[in-house]
Amino acid sequence: MIKRVRRHVLLAAASLVVIACAACSTGYGPTSSGNQFSCLVGGTAWYPSTLSSGSVDVVVNDYHDALQIIAYRYDSYNAETSIELDLNAPSTGHFELGSANRGYFTNSAMQSQDALFSTNGAFIGSVDIDRYDPNLREVSGSFSFDAENDVGNYVSIASGTFNLTY
Repeated sequence: MIKRVRRHVLLAAASLVVIACAACSTGYGPTSSGNQFSCLVGGTAWYPSTLSSGSVDVVVNDYHDALQIIAYRYDSYNAETSIELDLNAPSTGHFELGSANRGYFTNSAMQSQDALFSTNGAFIGSVDIDRYDPNLREVSGSFSFDAENDVGNYVSIASGTFNLTY
């Protein structure tokens, strides 16, 4: 009887892990604001989280001629990582990330000169905007990019998705 209960508990726990991992990999786990944003950072699932109630996990700044999406994640030591997408002339379609349109990854736990990774001429990526409606204040799409810091280290951001109301 005890072996059977243990087996059922282990099976249930394994099922929860598989379900949780599937939600992370699809990118549509809701943030605290009800928005959806996720990606893989160096192959590890990354999604926004807040430091405390009332803090913001995803910010969208729509300047009509430029779009900025910033997602924040805080760990238990209050260290922050963030992912930022900066696009000129936003609309639906495909955008190359490099020097004009940029992708950033920031890790506040690193030394200051090592903390900011960005796309540039050598490290590039892309953003595909599937839906952009500045009147309804909605944007959704996918992204991936490789970024480099000032000392030559790089990070790979992959399988990124977002579905945001701002």
